[in-house]
Amino acid sequence: MNVEYDDNVDAADAIFEDTTAVFTRVVDDCRLVDFDDSGRIVSLEFLSASRGIRLDGLPLEINGIDSNKLAQQLRSAGLPVIDDVTTAGMSTLPRTMAFSAVQMESLRQFTSTPLLVRGTGAHAGGVSRKL
Repeated sequence: MNVEYDDNVDAADAIFEDTTAVFTRVVDDCRLVDFDDSGRIVSLEFLSASRGIRLDGLPLEINGIDSNKLAQQLRSAGLPVIDDVTTAGMSTLPRTMAFSAVQMESLRQFTSTPLLVRGTGAHAGGVSRKL
């Protein structure tokens, strides 16, 4: 995995596969997931990265890289990462699921990799589950 940051546009890319993305799923206004033609996640793009990168609602493991390793790599690149630990008890930060059930169903169509997501918020209880 490689992390690249472009301070001209304040965007970071976590690149998992050196292949061309053919489909992009918009998670929210600051996060995008790129897929190759076989449905594997090839990269994650984070916009406004210097303001903090949220990992909640993203797959816990992508191509053998878990979310802790991803957070470590992003921090090593000098980027702030907002995760469950740093946001615990801070009511000023939004803590919502990034993918709705409909979006997760749509993602399953484009990836052969099982999706493991971390729930956030009171309704999910921080439970990880395989989809």
